Amino acid sequence: MSNFIISITFLVLINPLTIIIHETGHLCLGKLVGVNPRRMNLGSSGNKLFSLKLFNIKIVANAPINGGFAYCSYPDLKFFKLKKMIIVSGGFLFNLLFAGATYLVFGFHLAKEKPLILSDFVVLSNVLMAGLALVPYSTNLLGVKQFSDGMYLLRIPFMTKKEIEQHANTEEFIRANDLLEEKKFTEGIEIYKTYKQKSGNILFANLNSAIAYNNMGQYETALNLLNDLIPESDVEYKQYKAHIFNALAWTHLLLNDLESADKYSEIVIKLNNKLREFCGTRAAVLIEQGEIKTGIALLENTASILYVNAHTLTAAVYLAYGYHKVGDQKKSDLYLKFLDENKADLDFDIRYLFERLNKADPERRRGPPPAALLPPPKGKKKKNPKKLPRNKKYTV
Repeated sequence: MSNFIISITFLVLINPLTIIIHETGHLCLGKLVGVNPRRMNLGSSGNKLFSLKLFNIKIVANAPINGGFAYCSYPDLKFFKLKKMIIVSGGFLFNLLFAGATYLVFGFHLAKEKPLILSDFVVLSNVLMAGLALVPYSTNLLGVKQFSDGMYLLRIPFMTKKEIEQHANTEEFIRANDLLEEKKFTEGIEIYKTYKQKSGNILFANLNSAIAYNNMGQYETALNLLNDLIPESDVEYKQYKAHIFNALAWTHLLLNDLESADKYSEIVIKLNNKLREFCGTRAAVLIEQGEIKTGIALLENTASILYVNAHTLTAAVYLAYGYHKVGDQKKSDLYLKFLDENKADLDFDIRYLFERLNKADPERRRGPPPAALLPPPKGKKKKNPKKLPRNKKYTV
């Protein structure tokens, strides 16, 4: 039994290393065929552990590291299918190479009487990763269908001209995304405008620009961009419909149009009731409508105050409010404390909703007033802040 526990522990500890090797393989072969490696994401939960930039590649690690993805930008589309097949193959090839190198250096003890050692698990983990990657299947990542490497390799030869052209101007798109993460919203929006004109692809440009405008307090502008996506939400953008409608629900919530927010968030939950961002938006709408217990139940299962991000901070705002309304001040104060400790990370729209809830129920909070949570504008004293800083945002 103890050997079994040790074996499982080793596999769990080695799994993140195996994922890093796999994603590094994609990026290295991308560099080899002349494209630009730009990003590696480890884990997809949004519970960020750290991020760094290495050789112009942004590396973001989220807890738990139970998967990953990497992407490159294409300077041109010459020999696109061949390049894409080589890049996709890089992941499992690097896993096999690493397994082989480990075997040559340390050997393998499965057929011997000696117990397995750490190097044996490195070999096993990488071989298993390579084998799993080659199995053709699809999975759901953040509410969108994603293909395994094996499935990609089967699909690439049959890619249409339109599908290939979607990879044009990816450098601009990635740069705009990076600017949004750095809270440089105006610069990012301008690049999205150029990207949209060149590529004709309005989905991600409009969706991400709307997020930026919400962070700048320009909710009507954000709404107009999102409304442009509705006609194609059941056709060309069908697999992104939940994301489009979630953004619409969030923007209508910011505009205090609870009827529209309720309509869109209800549709989203029917499409996907697993993704925490979708559940968070729905819960916020329900709590503002007075369905407090239902909203709390949705949020409790998706938010952890162990991590600080847009979702957990928004959840804390509504859980603090919701628990106060049902008379559980102890839990309400717990989330208020979490907000106070992380006030510098509060996004513009989250702070706006926090203020709105406090104005609607000014007696709900003991201790310092809501404004105490709001950091002063840069370069000004803490006294009587007149303008709120603008931070990042992804919908709840």
